Amino acid sequence: MSRYTISPMDLLCTVGQDASYQFWCTDHRGEPFPMQPPAVLTVKDKLGQTLLETHGMPTDSADSTPDPMMDAMLVTSPSNGMLQVTIPRGMSRDWSPGVHHYDVWATIFDQDAQLNTSGGTLIPIFPMGQQVPVAQGRFIIISRTSELEGIE
Repeated sequence: MSRYTISPMDLLCTVGQDASYQFWCTDHRGEPFPMQPPAVLTVKDKLGQTLLETHGMPTDSADSTPDPMMDAMLVTSPSNGMLQVTIPRGMSRDWSPGVHHYDVWATIFDQDAQLNTSGGTLIPIFPMGQQVPVAQGRFIIISRTSELEGIE
């Protein structure tokens, strides 16, 4: 049995609205994985065309400042195993309603996955930087049915 299992989960996004999702990366005991960049969320249509791909950055990263109105962000929190994806309304306003597929991968170092050799030496089974699936499923884009006056 694999130590890293995921269950399909649907994500819902409304055209022209902000969307935010959180994923928790834990092992079979419920303990958070020690993560490190990169992490990635990819959304593809039925033909395999990429609708969205966003690469993660750690919470303390100051390498670049994304535009919060136009750039999707995926932020990793190495200490508690949390990934947060934010998709701004400026990015989603041109999307068409439909059902797509997404997956999320994270980079972890599983310090508990060790093999005890006959000499008593602990050897990591997985190398540092192992990429594991965190979530996958349908990415459902819907159109908005109600409009509130004075709110864009």
